Amino acid sequence: MAHQIKQGISVEYRPRVLLERPALASLLGVVSSEWSRLDSEIMFLYAYLMGRYLPQIPGFTPPLHPVAFQVFDTLETQRLRLELLSKLAKWIVKDEKLLAELETVVITEIKKASKLRNTLVHANWGVAEEYPNGLILMPTFGRHLVYEEADFNEAIDRILEAREKSKDFETKLRALIETKNSA
Repeated sequence: MAHQIKQGISVEYRPRVLLERPALASLLGVVSSEWSRLDSEIMFLYAYLMGRYLPQIPGFTPPLHPVAFQVFDTLETQRLRLELLSKLAKWIVKDEKLLAELETVVITEIKKASKLRNTLVHANWGVAEEYPNGLILMPTFGRHLVYEEADFNEAIDRILEAREKSKDFETKLRALIETKNSA
């Protein structure tokens, strides 16, 4: 877990400072990349739910709604995207247990991962000689924090866990819908 730097340590902030810690810069890139994959999963889930109202071929799953991708992509914050997904699911999914899973498991995990991701991706990073294996985050308020490899891996793991929860939910949702479509 990130920890405060010692008093009196000099931190340097300059352009391309991340390149001085290539392994950590790489992990920051993985955080960003894995987040994009999670975001894509959420967008496809939304498009799948929207596709329920397109004409369907018997025996096939609903198509992905093309406008859903545009709507989802237009929303710039994760909070709005999750709110949109939640509202659409409440309108379409009639299984209370599955809806509860979306709200209390999937969305909760995504929000936790989002908080870690946002901290890392939107950080003002610096370096200090005393922390050769760390990047120093300059917060808006409070003391400087040292982030090391384990901290970036924790964020990556959270994102992967949220993605897995999202995929599990979608698998259950598709099974439920396909069962109703074939009945």
